[in-house]
Amino acid sequence: MGRVSAGFLVMAAFLAGLVSVSSPCCLPLLPGYLAYIGGGAGPVGPRRTTAAAGLFVLGFGATFTALGASASWLGAALLANQPLLLRAAAEDHGKLPRLDH
Repeated sequence: MGRVSAGFLVMAAFLAGLVSVSSPCCLPLLPGYLAYIGGGAGPVGPRRTTAAAGLFVLGFGATFTALGASASWLGAALLANQPLLLRAAAEDHGKLPRLDH
């Protein structure tokens, strides 16, 4: 197979990032992100901008990692207690639901 040039890969990554940022779920976050990175009214150097971008990404990463771990824990807890939950539901509705696993 032929080799892909580095310029093509950089352009493809840039376009993919542009498409993902312009998606309906990310686009509303863009003004806040730019305001956070842009800083205050004073002069802002590249070092401060890079630090602000890194902290923003770390904050988002930590938040969504915690949300994902919480959802995973909740799912595991519900699955572990499925027989008890099914029994409680059957008592409430008068019949035991079937498990088709």
